[in-house]
Amino acid sequence: MRVKPALPGLVWLLLLLAHGAADARDLTGRLQRAIDGDTIDVQTVEEGLVRIRLAGIDAPEKSQAFGRVAGAKLRVLTMDRPLLVQVVKQDRYGRTVGNVFSGQEDVGLTMVKEGYAWHFKRYACEQARSDRTLYADAELDARQHRRGLWEQPDPTPPWAFRKTRRRTPTQEVKSKC
Repeated sequence: MRVKPALPGLVWLLLLLAHGAADARDLTGRLQRAIDGDTIDVQTVEEGLVRIRLAGIDAPEKSQAFGRVAGAKLRVLTMDRPLLVQVVKQDRYGRTVGNVFSGQEDVGLTMVKEGYAWHFKRYACEQARSDRTLYADAELDARQHRRGLWEQPDPTPPWAFRKTRRRTPTQEVKSKC
């Protein structure tokens, strides 16, 4: 009786682990440019210039109320400081999605706490459970204390704003977590 080697299964497991590890990397660098309230270009030591979409948040679009203010706030939080990006994934637009830290400060969480961005619940499943709770609580607190964009009586979320600007509206997908 001949025993088949488990090599194909082992190769599959190694590929699966390697794929997960590919996104579990850190980048270090400095702000090159703030694009808007949730996207920055970072000059990294490891990969050169990288466009980073902050994980867990969605900020107003530039042409939306508070859009330029949110971009300016993100610039202030990241300018002239060493940045650490914990990469989560690549998005469909080729941007690196990650958690951005300036020292010990979680920049995305600060944006939500101070009322410059929403917790992007659509992608909450991609966050650690503890981050999911922190971001949700931060948004609730900013709303209750009317900080930043929550000064407005009924601010339009960026995903709803984008939907009105599309030719063919798409249905918003809810988080499954």
